Amino acid sequence: MRLTVTGSINVERLVLNLAKPGNPAVADQPHPILGDVRVRKALQAATDIPTIATRLYEGQVKPTGSVIHAGWAAVEIKPPTYDTAAAKRLLDEAGWVPGADGIRVKAGQRMVLTVNSTAGDKARELLEQVLQEQWKAVGIQLDIKNLDSTALLAPYASNGPRARGSFDMLLYSTGADVDPDAHVYGYFHSSQIPTEANKGAGSNFSRYVNPKVDAALTTARTEVDQAKRKVAYAEAQRLMAEDVPHLLLFVRQSINAFRTAMRGNTPNPWQNFTWDTQNWWKQR
Repeated sequence: MRLTVTGSINVERLVLNLAKPGNPAVADQPHPILGDVRVRKALQAATDIPTIATRLYEGQVKPTGSVIHAGWAAVEIKPPTYDTAAAKRLLDEAGWVPGADGIRVKAGQRMVLTVNSTAGDKARELLEQVLQEQWKAVGIQLDIKNLDSTALLAPYASNGPRARGSFDMLLYSTGADVDPDAHVYGYFHSSQIPTEANKGAGSNFSRYVNPKVDAALTTARTEVDQAKRKVAYAEAQRLMAEDVPHLLLFVRQSINAFRTAMRGNTPNPWQNFTWDTQNWWKQR
C-alpha cells in the first residue's frame, strides 16, 4: 500500500461576522463583540493551532496565515503566534474585563459567542470543543450550535443564516482556485455583501469593508499582467491579515491510498485525486 499526502486549496477557517447580527444583518453597525479588531486578534492569539494539529489531526494539517496559500498568486504570511498573555492584553485594551466567573464583561454584556458549523461532522465538533476550551482560558465563552448543512448554507431568499448574517462565526473549509479571483473577490470585496438590494448575491458573509482591499482586488481582477495581479493580491492579503475577517486555522491535506503496483498518478491540489486516471498504469 502506498499513501500520498497532497496539500489542498481548502483552508479550515472561522468566518467572523463583523456586522451586527440580524435577519438581515445590519451592515452599517459593528458586531458588538467581533466588530473590534483587537478582539479578533485576541481570538487568533488564544488559538493554539499546533496543538490542534497534533491533538486532532495527527499533524496532517498545515497552519497558514494566507488566504491564497497555493499557486501563482500565493503569498506566505506567517500564521499568528499562540500567546494567551497577548490575547488577554488585547481584550483588556478593548475594555473587556474578567467577570466573577472568569467570562469577560463590557458595559453589562458578557463575552459570549456562538459558532455554527455542519451538524454530524465529528472532526469539526471536536475542533469546536477544543476552541471552546482554549478560549475559555482567556475569558471568552463559546457556545456551539451546529445546523444541518442545507439550513446553514441556505440562500438569502430561504433565510440562510450565513447569507442573511444572523450568526457570530461559521466554521467550514473553502479556498481559492487556480485563478483566485472568484473566491477572493467574492469573499472579501465590499460589493459582494449579500443584501436585500442585490437579492442576496455575493459571498462576503463577514460583511467586511476595507476600501484599500476593494481597490487591490479590483486591480487584481482587471489587470492583464499576471505579475501585477500577484502584487495586488499580496497587498490585499497583507491588509486582510491585519483586519482578520476570517480566522484562518489550517490547510486541509488530501490523503489517498494506492496499491503498491499502481503508478502514474500525479497529485493536484486543485482537483480530485482521480483527475488523471488516463495516465495510471499497473506495474507488473
